Amino acid sequence: MAARYSNPVPQYSDINGIPFAGGKLQFFENGTTTDKDVFSDPAGTISLGNEITLDAEGRVADFFGEGTYRVRMLTVASVQIFERDDVIIQSPQSAQLSGFDHATKYSIGDLVQGADGNYYISITNGNIGNNPVTDAVNWSQVTFLTAYNANETYNSGDLAIGSDGNIYKSLTNSNTNNDPLISPLDWNAAVNIDLSTFNDLLPQGYLFGLDKISINVTDPEHDIDFPTGVARDSTDSEDIRVDIGFTKRIDANFLPGDDNGGFPSALSLTADTTYNVFILKDATGAVDGGFDTDINAVNLLADASPLGFTFYRKIGEVTTDSSSNIFSATSILEIEAGANISAAKAWINYNGVTNAIRNSYNVTSVTDNGTGDYTVNFTVAFSSADFSFSGVSNNGGAGGTNITGDQFTLAAGSARFEVIDSSSNANSDSDFVLVQFFGDQ
Repeated sequence: MAARYSNPVPQYSDINGIPFAGGKLQFFENGTTTDKDVFSDPAGTISLGNEITLDAEGRVADFFGEGTYRVRMLTVASVQIFERDDVIIQSPQSAQLSGFDHATKYSIGDLVQGADGNYYISITNGNIGNNPVTDAVNWSQVTFLTAYNANETYNSGDLAIGSDGNIYKSLTNSNTNNDPLISPLDWNAAVNIDLSTFNDLLPQGYLFGLDKISINVTDPEHDIDFPTGVARDSTDSEDIRVDIGFTKRIDANFLPGDDNGGFPSALSLTADTTYNVFILKDATGAVDGGFDTDINAVNLLADASPLGFTFYRKIGEVTTDSSSNIFSATSILEIEAGANISAAKAWINYNGVTNAIRNSYNVTSVTDNGTGDYTVNFTVAFSSADFSFSGVSNNGGAGGTNITGDQFTLAAGSARFEVIDSSSNANSDSDFVLVQFFGDQ
């Protein structure tokens, strides 16, 4: 940024242009009569005292100052010509933040150095003639935070950022080479935040990542892997955060820890049953997980709450097969999507010749009742027999077949239908039987 040119060799003279030869410039602490030194060198190590004498041309030799001054000018006879406060003498480095100017109009965000040597930021637009040192309506004082430096000397109240990223306040003067992290007599944490008071960090119902439960590859019949992620608990009281995934067993009673049991002691693991999967959290932020038939984890919490795990959130479901082994794992998002009445609640791609299921959703098995006569059995039943289905069939190119609309029987947990050869009008086992089911569950 360009800067205004300032005359490096000013000449002081009277109204007739006659130089004030032998006159004096005197320097004081701003707003006081306390002497404040100026210097002959930029480093400020060689003092000239607080008075500079003008030469025969009314000029002064180079001199340097630091900060804000009251400046008084006198003739050789010590007659005062002027006196001004708020005179800032700053190095080129500090000129990045200029001194406050009464005639300048400042806008929100503009930074200046006040007469007290501190820095201020404008908090209003059209801010003109308002001294930042005394005007808190238009200005706020700014403190610059820097990383702790062992070579810097800190005084009481100074702030620094420790290597752990926290802010520390110096408790002593002449505080040098005392690391804030290991010097409690010299430093104290400047900001102490109790995260337990922040009960609304995530919105109600929030869930990310934790829905991606999966069947464990090492023990797929009994173990479920819990992923990393975050969620709001079911009571909208706490955030639950999982930074490291873990595994829980459905075939062992609840015990905190990775690869330990997650099943309620009050229940028995049964066949063909759907269990809710829950993530748990205690007051310290420790997380765990488990299973329960109760939608509010009543049985699981009976074991987990005495161990401190009182917060919970459902993140999915697992279903057991006829041998009480894990058959499927479904995320909560898939479950909630299935609650849409317009979505297919079950479907199947079936080979009627070999009686084999190629792929399916919410189907446990197919009963072959005879030629072209099939019953599809659902994992999760419909709420009643008042659901709908549609489908197509094909005999592998050997001839057309149709799923008949004449012979079918619907029950909440199953659907029986026939496949008819379109040419002979007789039942036919078809290579491809593709059927979808819709309704409330």
